[in-house]
Amino acid sequence: MLIVSIVIAAGTYSLRLSTTNQLTTPVVDTLKINKIEPVKTTETSLVTVNYIDSAITHLKTFEGFRSKVYLDADGSRTIGYGHHLLSGETYANISEKVATEILMNDFNTRLTEVKQKYDMHGSKAIALTLFGFNLGMGGLSKAVQNGLIKNPEKFLLYCHYKVHKNNTWITHKSSKLYERRTFEYNLFIN
Repeated sequence: MLIVSIVIAAGTYSLRLSTTNQLTTPVVDTLKINKIEPVKTTETSLVTVNYIDSAITHLKTFEGFRSKVYLDADGSRTIGYGHHLLSGETYANISEKVATEILMNDFNTRLTEVKQKYDMHGSKAIALTLFGFNLGMGGLSKAVQNGLIKNPEKFLLYCHYKVHKNNTWITHKSSKLYERRTFEYNLFIN
């Protein structure tokens, strides 16, 4: 899947070319396949594009790339940048390019779900999508039920993981999870 998004700013308008029916940015929800359309450009829309780029880079950094299938912490068969294999997917070995395409598709799918379920847009939707990417959409749903949207400081509470040792669960605070949550929190309040 080739995703191309070209933005040429000219005064208060821009032209955007998309070669897929996948929305490459959430800036404009009315893009058509291979169509060039004038689009009203706002500071927010250009910033949102940068947020998505930052979010993908963030995910790549924290998920890490694996070309071969491995078992994730929850036991799921996983490949690329944290992609849980779906029924019927038979990837054995993939390139970083293919992994990035899969990541973009996974991210856009979750972003659409977040927008619809929580009526969030822009940086808030991206922050919740990142959170859901790490904790799963079920984990995001629980966090929202526990007040995450009304009290964004709660992002910073999800920095722990548990290890089972000597028949006891031991809770550890993770500096890497804290970095992830801080990034998401800052994105959400922006």
